[in-house]
Amino acid sequence: MSYTPRSADAYAYDPALPPTNVPIMSGATAFDCPQTGNTFILIINEALYYRNRLDHSLINPNQVQSFGIPLWDNPFDERRHVGIESKKIFIALKAIKGTKLLFDSRAPTEQELATCLHVDMTSKVPWNPGTVQLGKVSAAHKDTEDHVDNPRSNEAELRQFDPIMQGMNEWRTVQTAMADGERFLQQMAQTGNE
Repeated sequence: MSYTPRSADAYAYDPALPPTNVPIMSGATAFDCPQTGNTFILIINEALYYRNRLDHSLINPNQVQSFGIPLWDNPFDERRHVGIESKKIFIALKAIKGTKLLFDSRAPTEQELATCLHVDMTSKVPWNPGTVQLGKVSAAHKDTEDHVDNPRSNEAELRQFDPIMQGMNEWRTVQTAMADGERFLQQMAQTGNE
């Protein structure tokens, strides 16, 4: 739906492999609800865009949860079904590839983008995993009635996004990361001298 001027380095589990620089974007995927038969457009803001390098979409569960949408991903919890529980829709997750939880979605058509209900799954605020406090929901999202918009509102809000503020947030993130790195190196140097 729209690109940001930012990208992120995505690291593999093997530290010997170099990071991959991946663009950050707001994207949409169509979910056909088996309970209602309705198609919902799930909006994933601040998502990593792998283009055609993957045959599936990736959604960060922590990013969804920090937006105030419950995501139950513990298959051993007997009290809840695994799934994503928006106020308007429940998306059942299924484990069909080992321990990976999945749900079926597809690329939406232009008509679906224009007419189907849009559900924001993640915040439009720049996502920085290094500043996330697990277990805490952003106050900006905690008391919202719902994260559902009409099809045109997301596009309007994205067009109004101020690129200067975006740059300031990126600069702050870089400065914070540099300060954290310097503190880490100082601690390592002190540990080495002991």
